[in-house]
Amino acid sequence: MLCHDIRASDQLTRNDNRVHSSLIQNCAIPRFWRNSFHITDVNHRAVSTLPNRFNPIANPTFTESSAIVAAPRMDVDKDMSRYWQTFQKQRESLKRANERQGQRPNDRKSKEEAYLQFMMSLKQFTAMKEKEKENKQSHVMLLSVVPPAYLPCTTPLAQLTPTAIRHLRLETHHRGTYLMLRVITPPNRMAAIIVIAEDDQNDVSILQLYQQDREDVREATDVVDVGTILLVKEPYYKVTAMGDYSLRVDHVSDIVHVDKNDSKIPKAWRPRIHDGEESAELFKTRGDSAIKERKYWLAIRE
Repeated sequence: MLCHDIRASDQLTRNDNRVHSSLIQNCAIPRFWRNSFHITDVNHRAVSTLPNRFNPIANPTFTESSAIVAAPRMDVDKDMSRYWQTFQKQRESLKRANERQGQRPNDRKSKEEAYLQFMMSLKQFTAMKEKEKENKQSHVMLLSVVPPAYLPCTTPLAQLTPTAIRHLRLETHHRGTYLMLRVITPPNRMAAIIVIAEDDQNDVSILQLYQQDREDVREATDVVDVGTILLVKEPYYKVTAMGDYSLRVDHVSDIVHVDKNDSKIPKAWRPRIHDGEESAELFKTRGDSAIKERKYWLAIRE
């Protein structure tokens, strides 16, 4: 699986041939493949080499973290041209998003709609990755559009005030605030770790976590999973390349994992206490079991 980040500040006025060459060089494609790659399609469009049941693009993940399926072929100029044209359209979409800076969207998806579409996309992307493993002649490249650089939150958490998804404004860093979220889907790891998360007012948003450890270092489910409660400091809310709305986190210090017994957690999210508190011995047993299974992050949480 190959990965390539393209910055929002990249010039669109470069000569196409130079751009195509740059893209191939920067995609970390092995040298002996660079003259034989065929980009079948990109970013939330039907992938011609795969049937729809293996195509995560047919039901998009609504982010600028996107998958590209590539297969060896000699006609690289033609195919890279099609790739670049699609990318330019996506870039134009992101430029138009800036015109909505400061707006509060009134067409956010419902919790049910966002959940169903995300789960369908996750299922199809997983199938495509399995297809990649089976077919050594095709590869998945991940594309991400990098936003303008911004500073992480440096304000102490105690000085931040809570906010909610419905109060967020597009293309805005909400300085001086924090957002409490509970994850309601399994993670989808593309260029970022992507989930759907809800706040205590039952509103939902895509949440993209960038700069996380690789999957072979820390599994995505160790970072976030169903039921994980997170605190996003000074949330950055934006329009994605596909026109949806997302919380994007590029600084790992802007995410705080909240213990399930923390007093900041809404009462509705707190665990129910049955016949008494869980014993220290039970926690120890869980931690020991996680260590034996080499699930070290789980052991820390226990």
